[in-house]
Amino acid sequence: MSVGRPPKLQSRISSTLRLRAAGIRCFHGISTNRERRTGQTSAMAPPTLNLARLVVGAVCALFAAMYLPSQFCGRDAERWFHGDAELQLGLAESLIRSIISADLNGDGNQDLASANFSTNDLSILFGNGDGTFLVAQSIAVRNGIGVGPRRALVGDFDADGSLDLIADLSINYELPLVRGNGDGTFQPAESVIASRIAFALAVSDIDGDGILDLVGNDISDAMVLLLGRGDGTFEEAQGFASGGSSANDVAVADLNGDGKADIASANINSASVSVQLQR
Repeated sequence: MSVGRPPKLQSRISSTLRLRAAGIRCFHGISTNRERRTGQTSAMAPPTLNLARLVVGAVCALFAAMYLPSQFCGRDAERWFHGDAELQLGLAESLIRSIISADLNGDGNQDLASANFSTNDLSILFGNGDGTFLVAQSIAVRNGIGVGPRRALVGDFDADGSLDLIADLSINYELPLVRGNGDGTFQPAESVIASRIAFALAVSDIDGDGILDLVGNDISDAMVLLLGRGDGTFEEAQGFASGGSSANDVAVADLNGDGKADIASANINSASVSVQLQR
């Protein structure tokens, strides 16, 4: 177990390691003022300089051995993580497609929500803040058998200050919305019907109006944009070319630094990534 060190000592250690890894090159082939003016360097470093390099290297190695935990030296990386628990969802059989984390009940602790494909529901595990979780609660998002949720999307879709969940049902016009009450309870899922099939969805404020929107793919290899109204519903879906084939995942970020949300999609059939910059 590593012992904490004051920030100043950490800074010195970091500086020393940088000196060992890169800064020592300043000593190798070091030039004088005359050499910098003429562009000529000595063919061989003086003996005292070689000795200085050896001394600095030895000091750096000593500092690394004394003050750095073994995992930062490339050993015992398993100490970073260890399997503390396997959380059971209480499902007889389910294909769990994805999991997200968010503070779903407003207590300051991170909770988990999994999308269970074969049982057509979401499992919520509220965190205790110490790495343990309460017993999973299930929220049905679709009746009957068929295409289940491939992921859960989290955001305040109805602008009431509480986090909600939307289930991405892979290939379907239906987007089940689960409104959160802010205290860890949720209202029954209601269907938000999109005018186009949308899946591989991502959440972001695309148009910069402060309301969350959805962007994803449809079965015709086009991108689908659903602008939010701020009440949990969305405008009619808009389509635009994706530049690839069968986007399997979508990410939204400001990719060119202009303050606008851009879109990147991973295209499973064309083995490519498409980037859509917002004008």
